[in-house]
Amino acid sequence: LPKTAGGDRADFWRFRGLRSSKRNLRKSREDLSAQPVQTKFPAYERVVLREAGFLRPVTIFGPIADVAREKLAREEPDIYQIAKSEPRDAGTDQRSSGIIRLHTIKQIIDRDKHALLDVTPNAVDRLNYAQWYPIVVFLNPDSKQGVKTMRTRLCPESRKSARKLYERAYKL
Repeated sequence: LPKTAGGDRADFWRFRGLRSSKRNLRKSREDLSAQPVQTKFPAYERVVLREAGFLRPVTIFGPIADVAREKLAREEPDIYQIAKSEPRDAGTDQRSSGIIRLHTIKQIIDRDKHALLDVTPNAVDRLNYAQWYPIVVFLNPDSKQGVKTMRTRLCPESRKSARKLYERAYKL
């Protein structure tokens, strides 16, 4: 059936609310991009290749980072060890992530092992500031289906949503 002019006009009025929400979304994106990013490091700095005198900590980001950390610690226990996190406070929410203390990382390094860290990108900035210079690995997912396939193959008992993990990695 060919559309009539009246039908087009009705569509115009029906989708009017969607247009304004898109406009508001565009404005909020522009506001976010205009805000300066606060970091302790200058935007540009001269990079110098140096040899680290210690085994550097390793951080892994991506949708299968938790599985990769456990696999490295299990299959190469003489090289890698997962740094245990401590709860922030006794009264805080149990679901919130804990803190990995620098002392814990130092103890692992003193055993001649790489400390495997489960930290945020902001914590990586803090580690750089403390001159620990972690090795950062980002496991880039191809698609949601690829994430789901990898997680079911490597960790079949996992209950984490592949879609949420993929979206979080995409934002990172």
